[in-house]
Amino acid sequence: MKIAIVGATGVVGESLIALLERKKVDATYCLFASSKSKGKIVEICGKGYVVDSIENCHDCKVDVAFMMCSAQLSKAYTPIFLANGATVIDNSSCFRLQEDVPLVVDSINGQLAVGKRLVCNPNCTTIAVAMVLDALEAWDVSKAIVSTYQAVSGAGRDGLCDLHYKSSYGSLKCFDHPIYDNVIPAIDSPCDNGYTAEEMKMTNECKKLLGKDIDVSCTAVRVPVSVGHSCSMCVELNRRFEVEQIVSALMAYPNIIVANNLQMHRYPMPIVAKNSPFVYVGRLRKDITASNRLSMFVSSDNLLRGASFNAYEIFRRIVNA
Repeated sequence: MKIAIVGATGVVGESLIALLERKKVDATYCLFASSKSKGKIVEICGKGYVVDSIENCHDCKVDVAFMMCSAQLSKAYTPIFLANGATVIDNSSCFRLQEDVPLVVDSINGQLAVGKRLVCNPNCTTIAVAMVLDALEAWDVSKAIVSTYQAVSGAGRDGLCDLHYKSSYGSLKCFDHPIYDNVIPAIDSPCDNGYTAEEMKMTNECKKLLGKDIDVSCTAVRVPVSVGHSCSMCVELNRRFEVEQIVSALMAYPNIIVANNLQMHRYPMPIVAKNSPFVYVGRLRKDITASNRLSMFVSSDNLLRGASFNAYEIFRRIVNA
């Protein structure tokens, strides 16, 4: 098998390469990145591969192409890989809401990836939230209010630089305001309705993923954490529930771990979720304002569970079909 990885030297691309190594995927690789990474050597399973500039991909013929890059690059180069016969797994937002392109999380709708030439990863926070909502399907979820706490690595290597080097105004690489010792309550570009593009991704992608017109309202916040997105969720359920029932359903769901013991200080945190393919759920409780509402806290690794591992699950679903 021959695999292309576009964005191979970015934080998500590196996460995918490390994962493919751990899974011992038997393949040869074509690695692409921006021109500034051209010539860099990346080792995969003991073999060195030279990174080429993405502009040179036109004659590249591979079985599978992972687009671990920006929406702009995916829009420009995904059609080229498709025309050359590849199956494309796209981590960007470019094609997610296109009607004829499946948006896939394996435990929710993995079968939709089979036989498709282009399959999309959802947004990293959407993946965790949608998995939790899917686990609660028996109680007929009607609404979710979500506030996110998103790590700087979600903005790429420049985001990590702004955190690690404690950048201040005038020397920021990524953010409009310093992120060190701060939180920024706006991610991505503003929309006309007062939300941001990041927030609307969750609203729209959850509906497509779950196949139902669920109301999701999100406030997306960047926090000074290197890796690991978290969110506070208040979910409205149309059927009566007990917290113990919810815990059992979450424990039975693939790739979810329940950490829900407040007395023993066991709850989801980015430091717990880091380097893990699981979604951690805890602080489960009935909302004191309404008996049909469930409150919780969720954490997951945005580079792994929210990107590379989800892409790998799609890849595995496709190749094993």
